[in-house]
Amino acid sequence: MTDQNIWEPSGRARHRQERRAQVTAFYLRPEEGDIILDAGCGEGFVVSHLLKASLVVGLDLSENSLKIAKKKLEANNVQFIRADVTAIPIRESSIDKVLVLEVLEHLTVELQQRLCREIESLKEGRNSYNHRPM
Repeated sequence: MTDQNIWEPSGRARHRQERRAQVTAFYLRPEEGDIILDAGCGEGFVVSHLLKASLVVGLDLSENSLKIAKKKLEANNVQFIRADVTAIPIRESSIDKVLVLEVLEHLTVELQQRLCREIESLKEGRNSYNHRPM
């Protein structure tokens, strides 16, 4: 499998990625004071649309994807962590909003349930946004 860089598409593919990130930001409504976790952030494209938050944490298992994300996003309020989404190394109740985009379909049912428990422990009743590709 060849790694895809989400920042490189043009035309219709770029428009689709841009629109997905805009819709995500619309529903998540990042604002000053928010700490947002993007679990499965890939190359950080959606993270780039959440910069109104005080802190955006992008988490992904792919070292290559995080390398691209760090190169593209050098903002002071962004931090990238290499970790598995089913074992998130972040303190409980420390995240205001969580998004999980195009991740669940790659996990077994057991790992999906574990991820959901991880998210609940991080945000304690706050907002989360999940998206599966259509």
